[in-house]
Amino acid sequence: MPIAKRMACALMLLASAGWAQESRGSIAGRVMDPSGAVVPGVEVKAVHVTTNTTSAAKTNDRGNYL
Repeated sequence: MPIAKRMACALMLLASAGWAQESRGSIAGRVMDPSGAVVPGVEVKAVHVTTNTTSAAKTNDRGNYL
């Protein structure tokens, strides 16, 4: 296979891998009260301090959020 064809194939494979990347992170956790019981239905907010953008989620019936 000619070198130009190999380079073109490699470039296509590398370019397609870029589409699978996620540009954001994620935060997961569980909300519990002081006694250790889970707290469902609580709104959890994360604020990016540089851009002041906010993401919010609610805890599920087990107190988990994502």
